[in-house]
Amino acid sequence: ARNTTDLIRQLHEKQKGLLGKKAKEWETIPFRRLVELAFNMHTNFARQKKMDYALDVALDDQKILAIEDEVERVLDQTIHNALKYTPEGGKVHVRAYLDANRAVMSVRDNGIGIPKEVQRDLFALFFRTEAAKAVDPAGSGTGLYEDRKTMLKHGGDISFESEGTGHGST
Repeated sequence: ARNTTDLIRQLHEKQKGLLGKKAKEWETIPFRRLVELAFNMHTNFARQKKMDYALDVALDDQKILAIEDEVERVLDQTIHNALKYTPEGGKVHVRAYLDANRAVMSVRDNGIGIPKEVQRDLFALFFRTEAAKAVDPAGSGTGLYEDRKTMLKHGGDISFESEGTGHGST
Protein backbone atom coordinates (compact mmCIF):
# COMPACT_ATOMS: atom_id res chain seq x y z
CA ALA A 1 0.00 0.00 0.00
CA ARG A 2 2.86 2.37 0.83
CA ASN A 3 4.46 1.76 -2.57
CA THR A 4 1.15 2.41 -4.32
CA THR A 5 0.68 5.61 -2.32
CA ASP A 6 4.23 6.71 -3.19
CA LEU A 7 3.61 5.95 -6.87
CA ILE A 8 0.38 7.96 -6.89
CA ARG A 9 2.16 10.86 -5.16
CA GLN A 10 4.99 10.79 -7.71
CA LEU A 11 2.58 10.72 -10.64
CA HIS A 12 0.54 13.54 -9.11
CA GLU A 13 3.70 15.66 -8.66
CA LYS A 14 4.71 15.02 -12.28
CA GLN A 15 1.24 16.01 -13.46
CA LYS A 16 1.29 19.23 -11.40
CA GLY A 17 4.72 20.06 -12.79
CA LEU A 18 3.60 19.51 -16.36
CA LEU A 19 0.47 21.62 -15.95
CA GLY A 20 2.43 24.50 -14.43
CA LYS A 21 5.08 24.67 -17.13
CA LYS A 22 4.94 26.64 -20.31
CA ALA A 23 6.06 25.05 -23.55
CA LYS A 24 9.83 24.60 -23.68
CA GLU A 25 11.91 25.87 -26.53
CA TRP A 26 14.33 23.86 -28.60
CA GLU A 27 17.78 25.43 -28.57
CA THR A 28 21.39 24.67 -29.42
CA ILE A 29 23.23 23.75 -26.23
CA PRO A 30 26.86 22.79 -25.50
CA PHE A 31 26.69 19.09 -24.60
CA ARG A 32 29.84 19.35 -22.48
CA ARG A 33 28.13 21.87 -20.19
CA LEU A 34 25.12 19.59 -19.68
CA VAL A 35 27.34 16.63 -18.77
CA GLU A 36 29.50 18.68 -16.41
CA LEU A 37 26.42 20.13 -14.67
CA ALA A 38 24.92 16.67 -14.19
CA PHE A 39 28.23 15.29 -12.91
CA ASN A 40 28.85 18.17 -10.49
CA MET A 41 25.33 17.92 -9.10
CA HIS A 42 26.22 14.52 -7.56
CA THR A 43 29.71 15.18 -6.19
CA ASN A 44 28.52 15.37 -2.58
CA PHE A 45 26.45 12.19 -2.87
CA ALA A 46 29.48 10.35 -4.29
CA ARG A 47 31.69 11.75 -1.53
CA GLN A 48 29.22 10.63 1.15
CA LYS A 49 29.32 7.11 -0.27
CA LYS A 50 33.16 7.23 -0.46
CA MET A 51 33.00 6.47 -4.17
CA ASP A 52 35.65 6.59 -6.85
CA TYR A 53 33.74 9.19 -8.90
CA ALA A 54 35.39 10.51 -12.04
CA LEU A 55 34.58 12.48 -15.18
CA ASP A 56 36.42 12.19 -18.49
CA VAL A 57 35.29 14.65 -21.16
CA ALA A 58 36.62 14.31 -24.71
CA LEU A 59 34.48 17.06 -26.22
CA ASP A 60 35.19 20.56 -27.34
CA ASP A 61 32.27 22.85 -28.04
CA GLN A 62 29.97 20.28 -29.65
CA LYS A 63 26.38 21.39 -29.41
CA ILE A 64 23.12 19.51 -29.50
CA LEU A 65 19.65 20.69 -30.50
CA ALA A 66 17.52 19.99 -27.44
CA ILE A 67 15.05 21.12 -24.86
CA GLU A 68 17.65 21.77 -22.20
CA ASP A 69 15.85 20.78 -19.02
CA GLU A 70 14.59 17.53 -20.56
CA VAL A 71 18.04 16.31 -21.61
CA GLU A 72 19.55 17.62 -18.39
CA ARG A 73 17.04 15.52 -16.41
CA VAL A 74 18.02 12.35 -18.31
CA LEU A 75 21.75 12.93 -17.80
CA ASP A 76 21.19 13.75 -14.14
CA GLN A 77 19.01 10.69 -13.56
CA THR A 78 21.47 8.38 -15.33
CA ILE A 79 24.31 9.46 -13.06
CA HIS A 80 22.08 9.40 -9.98
CA ASN A 81 20.97 5.82 -10.71
CA ALA A 82 24.58 4.66 -11.06
CA LEU A 83 25.47 6.21 -7.70
CA LYS A 84 22.31 4.97 -5.98
CA TYR A 85 22.70 1.36 -7.13
CA THR A 86 26.44 1.13 -6.44
CA PRO A 87 27.45 0.19 -2.89
CA GLU A 88 29.51 2.48 -0.69
CA GLY A 89 33.15 2.59 -1.80
CA GLY A 90 32.25 1.62 -5.38
CA LYS A 91 33.17 3.20 -8.70
CA VAL A 92 31.16 5.42 -11.01
CA HIS A 93 32.94 6.85 -14.03
CA VAL A 94 31.27 9.26 -16.43
CA ARG A 95 32.58 9.83 -19.95
CA ALA A 96 31.44 12.27 -22.61
CA TYR A 97 32.71 11.92 -26.17
CA LEU A 98 31.81 11.93 -29.86
CA ASP A 99 30.96 8.68 -31.61
CA ALA A 100 30.23 8.87 -35.33
CA ASN A 101 29.43 12.57 -34.96
CA ARG A 102 26.98 11.92 -32.09
CA ALA A 103 27.45 13.30 -28.58
CA VAL A 104 27.51 10.46 -26.05
CA MET A 105 27.51 10.30 -22.27
CA SER A 106 28.48 6.94 -20.81
CA VAL A 107 28.21 6.06 -17.12
CA ARG A 108 30.02 2.93 -15.94
CA ASP A 109 29.60 1.55 -12.43
CA ASN A 110 30.45 -1.55 -10.46
CA GLY A 111 27.06 -1.66 -8.76
CA ILE A 112 24.29 -4.22 -8.51
CA GLY A 113 24.13 -4.92 -12.26
CA ILE A 114 21.10 -6.03 -14.25
CA PRO A 115 20.12 -9.72 -14.34
CA LYS A 116 20.37 -11.17 -17.86
CA GLU A 117 16.86 -12.64 -17.69
CA VAL A 118 15.19 -9.23 -17.26
CA GLN A 119 17.39 -6.99 -19.39
CA ARG A 120 14.86 -6.87 -22.24
CA ASP A 121 12.31 -5.33 -19.84
CA LEU A 122 14.50 -2.60 -18.34
CA PHE A 123 12.85 0.31 -20.21
CA ALA A 124 9.26 -0.96 -19.76
CA LEU A 125 6.86 1.27 -17.84
CA PHE A 126 6.76 0.38 -14.11
CA PHE A 127 9.47 -2.30 -14.43
CA ARG A 128 12.05 -2.63 -11.63
CA THR A 129 14.51 -5.40 -10.86
CA GLU A 130 14.28 -7.13 -7.49
CA ALA A 131 17.73 -5.80 -6.56
CA ALA A 132 16.62 -2.24 -7.38
CA LYS A 133 13.52 -2.69 -5.20
CA ALA A 134 15.74 -3.85 -2.33
CA VAL A 135 17.93 -0.72 -2.60
CA ASP A 136 15.03 1.72 -3.13
CA PRO A 137 11.61 0.24 -2.26
CA ALA A 138 9.78 3.49 -3.05
CA GLY A 139 10.84 3.78 -6.71
CA SER A 140 8.06 3.89 -9.28
CA GLY A 141 9.63 2.19 -12.31
CA THR A 142 8.84 5.17 -14.53
CA GLY A 143 12.30 6.78 -14.76
CA LEU A 144 13.98 4.73 -17.47
CA TYR A 145 10.77 4.56 -19.49
CA GLU A 146 10.51 8.37 -19.45
CA ASP A 147 14.25 8.77 -20.12
CA ARG A 148 14.02 6.64 -23.27
CA LYS A 149 10.99 8.59 -24.50
CA THR A 150 12.88 11.84 -23.96
CA MET A 151 16.00 10.66 -25.77
CA LEU A 152 14.04 9.31 -28.74
CA LYS A 153 12.17 12.65 -28.95
CA HIS A 154 15.59 14.33 -29.22
CA GLY A 155 16.83 12.01 -31.98
CA GLY A 156 19.00 10.02 -29.60
CA ASP A 157 18.63 6.87 -27.56
CA ILE A 158 19.52 5.35 -24.21
CA SER A 159 20.89 1.86 -23.79
CA PHE A 160 22.89 -0.23 -21.33
CA GLU A 161 25.32 -3.10 -21.03
CA SER A 162 25.58 -5.42 -18.03
CA GLU A 163 27.13 -8.85 -17.56
CA GLY A 164 24.42 -9.54 -15.00
CA THR A 165 23.79 -9.37 -11.28
CA GLY A 166 26.73 -8.05 -9.29
CA HIS A 167 28.75 -7.04 -12.35
CA GLY A 168 27.78 -3.39 -12.61
CA SER A 169 26.52 -1.74 -15.76
CA THR A 170 27.25 0.92 -18.35
